[in-house]
Amino acid sequence: GKGEAGGDDKIEFLAETLSLLCPISMRRIVVPIKGKACTHRACFDRDTWAQYQGSVNKAVTCPIQDCKQQIEGLEDTKID
Repeated sequence: GKGEAGGDDKIEFLAETLSLLCPISMRRIVVPIKGKACTHRACFDRDTWAQYQGSVNKAVTCPIQDCKQQIEGLEDTKID
């Protein structure tokens, strides 16, 4: 909430708290995406992920903790 340090970096969904920070860059998410097959609510930043995935040039595991989905490229993601 207001007045708390870092209070604007999270959104609460019922009992679940989602970070607005990308788990790859640890910066605020600009365009939130996740894998099409992912079932979690958490997202990561599209441009950060595209840069990372492009640097390894192969399918990568979703960067969200405990998610094991493989993501081939941007075509395997969706904006959330």
